[in-house]
Amino acid sequence: MSATLNDIAQHAAVSVSTVSRVLNDQGNVSLEARARVLEAVKTLGYRKRARQTAGDGAVLLLIRQEAAQTNQDGSLAIEMERLLLAGIQPVLRAQGLAQRIVYTKMAAQEDEALLAEQPDIVGVIMVGGIVNRDYLALLQTKRIPFVVAGAHVRPLQASCVMPDFHQGMVQLVEHLAQRGRRRIGFVNGPPATTTSQEKYLGLRLGLALHGLDYEESRIVSGCFSFESGDRLTRSLLEQHPDLDAIVYGDDHMAIGGLRALRSLGRSIPDDVAVAGCYDYEIARYTEPPLTSISFDKARIGALAARRLCSLLAEPDDQEWFLLLPTALAIRAST
Repeated sequence: MSATLNDIAQHAAVSVSTVSRVLNDQGNVSLEARARVLEAVKTLGYRKRARQTAGDGAVLLLIRQEAAQTNQDGSLAIEMERLLLAGIQPVLRAQGLAQRIVYTKMAAQEDEALLAEQPDIVGVIMVGGIVNRDYLALLQTKRIPFVVAGAHVRPLQASCVMPDFHQGMVQLVEHLAQRGRRRIGFVNGPPATTTSQEKYLGLRLGLALHGLDYEESRIVSGCFSFESGDRLTRSLLEQHPDLDAIVYGDDHMAIGGLRALRSLGRSIPDDVAVAGCYDYEIARYTEPPLTSISFDKARIGALAARRLCSLLAEPDDQEWFLLLPTALAIRAST
């Protein structure tokens, strides 16, 4: 196993950034520290890896099969994955790295076969918040650099870039509390995803900060679809007809919820305030327009691609967990 920048940093008793500056012949390093780094490089037998180019192999962009729907112009219909790719692809292209998009069911056996069939893969970016941890562990075993764009995979140590859903939910609950909402329900996404976990924890913290009651039965989980939002909203209101606000883990679920509320004769937002998450373009065209947690999806993709490029140029075993800030897009539904 070849030495990493972290190995050199530990051996020389300096930071990883200092090691990087020495190896790239940059300034702001003392003569003593530079000498220790160079001695560690020699002792550990470290060899700086040449930057990967298109001719050396390809970066695999893995996208869940459910997101494979396309618009008439050939672009992805699922906005999250489409905008993540819009951020990823220019960064890889600028570095001369070939790209290969593959849609996957996230099954471990399928993805292991994928690696066997494509031995020229030099790195992987998991595009979207639904990931297969067994597959990521396989990549680690094979020493293939990878980055997750859209979620975290803790406790697995890996580089990830995602929105700060936790803080976004805290901000959303504060907004609802300021509007006088006291009985808030939550229609979350799949409980197995780390994004859904972060939203749930943020909601609970927001309720506690504003002295609002938490009831487990006010929290339900489903999938990111119109139908799921419609069905779960009806079920939630059967148990809690007094809810004056419902938060959804995804805008598509919220749109299903809007339909259910209208069919039940509930006025929005007078009777029930409604808010979603991801701020998809369609949120501006619902009736009423949908309040949603917003963030820069393309920037998440770009940062994930830059991290992968750095791993290809200077391999290290550091876990980068980048959180991008969120903001509330406040509209008439709340």
